[in-house]
Amino acid sequence: MRSQSRASLDPKVPAAPEKEERPPLGSEATPIDTSGTTKRKMLLVGDRQVADLRVTRTQEAQERRVSTTKTTTVRRPRPSCPISAASCSRFHHKRRHVMRKHLPARFRDSRLADPDYHKKRMSALGWIATTLLGPGSTLEDLLIAANQASLLPAARPSVLDIQWMTTMCKLESWPLPDEFRLNPLDCKAALAHWRTLSVFLAELTPDQRAEFCRLDAWEAPTDGDGEAQQSNESEEDPDNILELAVMDVVGYEDIPSPPPPVLTSPALPASPRRSPIRRRLLPTTTSAASATTTASDAIDAHFHLDRLSRRISGRGLLPLARLGSDLCTGVQPSLPVTLVGGISVFCDPVTYPEQFPCASGFKCAVGFHPRHAPAFTPGIATHLEALLHAPGVAALGEIGLDHTEPECDWEKQEEVFTELLMFSMPVMPVVLHVRDRDPYASDLYLRCLKILKANVAPTQRVHLHSFAGTPDQVTNWLETFSHTYFSFSGLSRHFDRRQIDALKRVPADHLLLETDSPYLRPLSSGTNTPAYLGDVATIVSGHRECSVEWLLSHTVANARRLYRL
Repeated sequence: MRSQSRASLDPKVPAAPEKEERPPLGSEATPIDTSGTTKRKMLLVGDRQVADLRVTRTQEAQERRVSTTKTTTVRRPRPSCPISAASCSRFHHKRRHVMRKHLPARFRDSRLADPDYHKKRMSALGWIATTLLGPGSTLEDLLIAANQASLLPAARPSVLDIQWMTTMCKLESWPLPDEFRLNPLDCKAALAHWRTLSVFLAELTPDQRAEFCRLDAWEAPTDGDGEAQQSNESEEDPDNILELAVMDVVGYEDIPSPPPPVLTSPALPASPRRSPIRRRLLPTTTSAASATTTASDAIDAHFHLDRLSRRISGRGLLPLARLGSDLCTGVQPSLPVTLVGGISVFCDPVTYPEQFPCASGFKCAVGFHPRHAPAFTPGIATHLEALLHAPGVAALGEIGLDHTEPECDWEKQEEVFTELLMFSMPVMPVVLHVRDRDPYASDLYLRCLKILKANVAPTQRVHLHSFAGTPDQVTNWLETFSHTYFSFSGLSRHFDRRQIDALKRVPADHLLLETDSPYLRPLSSGTNTPAYLGDVATIVSGHRECSVEWLLSHTVANARRLYRL
């Protein structure tokens, strides 16, 4: 009080500014009266309480709209069709659009949990597998290919989706996953989800999509009242206007769609066309090359005659003349070819032949597989060097690096690889095996290129067998070794976009085809043989968007030039 009196009497002494003080902990604040049409806000200044602010109800409501519960009307952007954006009209709901315009009635929401339609859905999925991957392909192959393509949307199935997928798994006796996912697909039932089907249909031609929709041509789609559906997608959809709370905005993909109308059987016309149509689920031919039934000449640039013989006969080496379709088991080749040559690879010391098989257009490669690196000895090296000068041997290989083997063997692999490169000659191709847990093997290809660069001449002929790398790797190898050739096997059926771009980047005069038999059968499971080389050519030509004849003619010429067949 004394200091306050002095400040008020003496003008030279400035008065201390009043500080706002908070009530001590535990004290009771003055209650706010919210009754009536006004509200009183209490301000604590010093040790006194001053009520000097009145806010009318109108002002309070305005403040509340601005700060807490303000709403705004947001018009969501119109989605684009995930299957054919150019040919589809305006629409507002992606799920409904795909269901109504692009999918047969058997895939509609109300029928996905219906056991009566289960066989129809399975046949339609089989049709997609056959059309995209070729004859003999299974749903398991389609599942693997979908995950490898990396085109699946990052979305989670709804509760209703999980219910019908569970029913589908039980009907097929498939194991139930811990969690249903769409990316990556963890269950074959997810292949019937509309998002997954959209990805598949986007890969088909317009004629093939029309064929898919005609699977249920005998049953006209109906709406909830039993009347035929009409395209009203250009009209304004009330779901297009959304009330989005400022403090809790809901994303477009998270907005649940209303349940579809229940399809009633009385609305279906009673006619003989209601019975299912028998149809062969074969791929629609996309070019004259795939439609022809005449066999074209082909050369298999890499196959294992010793391993193939053990699988088929159990002993001895099969005659090269028997490498035709008579060795095929199960599904026959979709594209028969005339095998006019090939390279038989011997890379297991226990099966090195005393005399290498020879025939017109066929030669052999002898090497040491990197998985055998721990068992490599100087005696094996001496024996291998001598075999390289045997009649019928045209290449050193396969040799290289394989990081799918235990890490403790990797250093030994590099030692063996470096030692074997001492036997290389620029005119004799070196067949390289490069494999890693990384599907692109990016680091391993660079490591292999570095070792090769330090131990062979720049003019060395190189054959990268069963290549599955990236476009940058193609460029790096061609810049370092201009005589590098890239061969593609049945593994190319699982290529993603980067690997397909790499395949396209390979110059036409550096392309080769191989089966790597008895492994990597292109279109189905089982023992692979050189007779399936036409199926490999079909897959590769599809990726390169060229005819099969053009591809076979170039790869035959390239193999003859590389191996001097």
